[in-house]
Parts: sequence; C-alpha cells; structure tokens
Amino acid sequence: MTGGSQTDFADAWRRYKLLRNTLIVFSFAFFFVGALANFVVHSFSVTPANAYFGVEGTWVAAEFFTARALRSWKCPQCGKSFYGGRKSEDKFSTYWQWWFLARQCVSCGLPRYAESPLQTKPSPTAADI
Repeated sequence: MTGGSQTDFADAWRRYKLLRNTLIVFSFAFFFVGALANFVVHSFSVTPANAYFGVEGTWVAAEFFTARALRSWKCPQCGKSFYGGRKSEDKFSTYWQWWFLARQCVSCGLPRYAESPLQTKPSPTAADI
C-alpha cells in the first residue's frame, strides 16, 4: 500500500497495535498459563506430560506466529516490512532494535503511529540551482 488516506493509516496502525498488544500479553501470560496448566493437570489426574506440553506448545506456537506477523507487518506508506524483515537479522544492533520495536520504518523512515504519509521534498530543478 503506497500512500493512502488517513483512514488507511489509522486502520493499519490499529492492526499494528493489536498485534503488538497480543504479543505482549502472550509473552507475559506464558508463565501464568504454565502454572495454571500444571495446577489443572495435577488436580484432575490427567497424564501430566501430555496435557502440560500440549498447552505450553500451543501457547508457544501462538506467540511465535503473532511475533512473526508483527515482524512482517507492512508499512502503510511504502508497503515494505516496517522492521526490515530478514534484513533486521543481519546485525545484532538491528535485531536488538526490533525487540524494542523500531520507531520508524526501516525502508522509508515513516515514524511509528504517523497519521499521514511523509511529505517528500521535491527534487531541485534547473531553475532552483
């Protein structure tokens, strides 16, 4: 999606925030879900290994796919991956920056939560020089 209206930008950022918040909830709740699964397994005499690893495995898979969706989220201005996709794994500094969620698009420089496209500067013409 290149350019776009303010409504398109608002919808894109709404989806971004939903993915971000879902990932945060999955990450923090992982330990609580594990403790709850452990309690339920021991309370109801279910085969502990199968039930516990089933719950935890499902939780990890959900967290993985949510992180993957957030990492490949498309910039509303240029349509490329906001975090740079695989390019962000080239160096430790860019990989580390991804965990703290980049403040601007790696490709076009659009600031996070921008309400409209960046205004591009017109290239100088012969009359301007």
